[in-house]
Amino acid sequence: MAIHLMARGGLRLRPNDAHVARKLANILAGGALSSPQFVSEQYVLDLEREAFVSLCGEKKKHRNASPTP
Repeated sequence: MAIHLMARGGLRLRPNDAHVARKLANILAGGALSSPQFVSEQYVLDLEREAFVSLCGEKKKHRNASPTP
């Protein structure tokens, strides 16, 4: 919700940044759990890997991650 409000509130949050922030928020929240529960370290690592791989597969995100001279 905060990401949406920041993007709409004119805080210069680019759509790409908001997309990455949503992926990060999903990891920090423990993914799509049906109820509050403890999760294993491996579960969180799997969430991180899934987000990383999906972002690597998106051309625009990959281009933004490259350093510019």
